[in-house]
Amino acid sequence: MSTLTAICASPPLPNPGMASVDLALYFLVKNYFPTTNIEFNFLYFPHERNPELSSEKIKKFKSWHSIPFKYKSCRDNFEEIYKSNAIVYWGDFLHSREYLYQMAYICQQIGLTVSFEDALELVLRSFYLKNAPDNVIRRTLSFGGTLIFNRVRDYQDRQYYSNLWKLFSNSKGTWMRDIYSCAKVNKITYNNNRKGVDCALLLRDQDILLLPRSDFFNQRRNEKIAGVFFCRSHTFNKEIVLFIKELCARLEVNAEWFPWFPSFILPNYLPDFLDSFPEMESNISGSFPKLGDLLLRLSQYNFVITDTYHICLNAWRYGIPAICIGEVFSNEAHDISNGWKFSWRDKRQTFYFMHDAMDFYVHREEILSSKEKDARLNHIADIVRDKQVISSIFNDIKRQADIASEDFIRELKYLL
Repeated sequence: MSTLTAICASPPLPNPGMASVDLALYFLVKNYFPTTNIEFNFLYFPHERNPELSSEKIKKFKSWHSIPFKYKSCRDNFEEIYKSNAIVYWGDFLHSREYLYQMAYICQQIGLTVSFEDALELVLRSFYLKNAPDNVIRRTLSFGGTLIFNRVRDYQDRQYYSNLWKLFSNSKGTWMRDIYSCAKVNKITYNNNRKGVDCALLLRDQDILLLPRSDFFNQRRNEKIAGVFFCRSHTFNKEIVLFIKELCARLEVNAEWFPWFPSFILPNYLPDFLDSFPEMESNISGSFPKLGDLLLRLSQYNFVITDTYHICLNAWRYGIPAICIGEVFSNEAHDISNGWKFSWRDKRQTFYFMHDAMDFYVHREEILSSKEKDARLNHIADIVRDKQVISSIFNDIKRQADIASEDFIRELKYLL
């Protein structure tokens, strides 16, 4: 039996977006390589990073975040990983410089190594196959990763750049998820690497139907409904709630809070919405939907309004228009959506302009401007009704996902 080793990003706590990424690989392998054994690996586990978590809370996480496979630790398993028929680095920021140093800091902080230098060495072995035999690197594929937040100074770090160059230049194939990262890898390796997509876009409707579900959501009624979720914006204003309320009124659509992250995982802006938009439906019973509930519910909305990257992607994968409200810049030194202070490059906006979907990307500053707000509201209300535009964007996203998926599967067949 052939073996595929997947090395994935470690979530700080259960994250449905990151789970949708890893599920895509699980189902892809099960569908195309049913006799292949797939091993999923983290560098560390959420409970290691958060030792204060009680066993009861960990049990609650697993119930909410139930997925059909378990993760192993790559740091304890290098020799076995080297024996794999294929090693796949799957999604996220695994090969960005900030992630390298962030992971090293966490490894030292949680006691996996004594010194920072040892932690850095551990991360380089895990994500760059430092010191691995050449024939191991030639069995390596990287799919759906991003270098979008890297800056010029990052590539001046010789230790980082030399390991990045060696991995990408000698591996079997690299598919980055965005055009910035594709262009950078082309310059690094002088090869035309394949254009990729976010891994979550490789999920299929029939895959999601196999996930455990509950009765958290009411059965879809006949009325139109929009899903609303906000938690990634650095600052939040009442005007955003009023903008969404007015949009739903114009389109004669009811709004429902879409609980992508429970508040015990990540604080969100539901209280702000209920203050100004009390008629918005929300389930505040204290129970939580399963991952299967969330991904399926997206398919039942008429449209989605959010500030969260993977909600947008998973909605568009269904052909459900996702209106993303983003910020030009953040007050954070390093923002999960915008990147580095004074070097902003929003990953959400990048996805939208890659697929000519910028009509659906709203800058928060537009809403806060009395001059622009009504014009933007009119434009969004009009474009959401245009089925031809929505179909065109959906088809473009699907076409690119299909091309990247077919290319990736072709290389996997060679290795497996």
